[in-house]
Amino acid sequence: MKSHSLGILTNIDANHGSCIFNFSLNQMLQNSLPDHEISFLNYLTPSWYAYEILRTVKPQPKIPLYNLKRYIRLMRDSNELLNIEPFFSFGQQNYQQLMKELESRQKDALVVGKVVWDIAKIWQTPTFPNVFWLSEELTAVKMAYAVSAHRTDMTLFHQHKEEVLRILSSYAMIGVRDDITLRIMQEAGVDQHTTVQKVLDPAFFYQPRPVDTRALLAKHGIDVDRPILGMLFYGKPELSKAICDHYHHRGFQIINFNMYNPFVDLNLGHLVNAVEWAALFDEMDFCITDRFHCSIFCIRAGIPFVGIEPYKPLTQDNSKVRHILNDFDLSDCYQNTLADDFDQNAFFETCQYIEDHWDVNHVPRIKKLLPQKMKDSEMFLQEMADRLV
Repeated sequence: MKSHSLGILTNIDANHGSCIFNFSLNQMLQNSLPDHEISFLNYLTPSWYAYEILRTVKPQPKIPLYNLKRYIRLMRDSNELLNIEPFFSFGQQNYQQLMKELESRQKDALVVGKVVWDIAKIWQTPTFPNVFWLSEELTAVKMAYAVSAHRTDMTLFHQHKEEVLRILSSYAMIGVRDDITLRIMQEAGVDQHTTVQKVLDPAFFYQPRPVDTRALLAKHGIDVDRPILGMLFYGKPELSKAICDHYHHRGFQIINFNMYNPFVDLNLGHLVNAVEWAALFDEMDFCITDRFHCSIFCIRAGIPFVGIEPYKPLTQDNSKVRHILNDFDLSDCYQNTLADDFDQNAFFETCQYIEDHWDVNHVPRIKKLLPQKMKDSEMFLQEMADRLV
């Protein structure tokens, strides 16, 4: 019987990249803390849970049950691979009640992760403090790994700066995944009281499992000997159609293995689990994506890609796509299709440039930067483990 318990407070949702985050963080902590019983405390606010459910019933052309099948498959995988303790409420529990509930779980340690520290207003409702800002009154050792506050309104942050310092000063260690969250820690003075470090998203440490991706694609009519474009890009129908027309003209087959896109040759997001999703990147010749973890897997696999802004950020500093690309000196892969000066022809020129110069310009940058970033993150995780042993 394991002698210690660790709870990972995060969310379990129907998103392939989010599943990989959870699977990888679970494995990383299990490897570092073999004597700890690790469980996931799955917290969803009522509005968040309602959004997840409503999205599943939204019909899609040609594949009406696409979203529902995707949801069922990913939630089933999470429940099979993770030790999940339900921790969501349909009621309007306040912060103090939620902290009491966490305390009642009697965990020796709690870890928070993902995009959970935003200080903003959603539908005019302030998000600070939410359950992920673990109270200084909790007796468990508190840590964070790859936590993000990238959607924070900095004006609101400055209004709550003293509370941020009070709460986070009680953390043993804090690993953030982007520059704006690091800036928030520094401006609040948290780094003067506890260890704060920028770390890699757990997806970079994902250990792949064997998947016959060539057989998977061939089963659905894809010729693996012809070029394949991974089009993991949601919405913006006019641009989506233009991209597909452009790459079809160039002889590419186009597949999507994330959210439904009506213009691609093959949608697989409802047919593949997170393990298969991760493996499919190795079969891509080029990727166009507005998904954060898709960019990570392109970097991991050394696949030429363009990262697109999924929604208009408050400022450039709030962009998670820009953060991940800047971290690896890949800023020329960044595209903001929502900018007022966005030009479609220039977009295709950028895609062609990336494709033509990838091996010479971009792969060396990744090979130079990734090993050191992984080493730094591993050292941070080891220090986390040492403090808990």
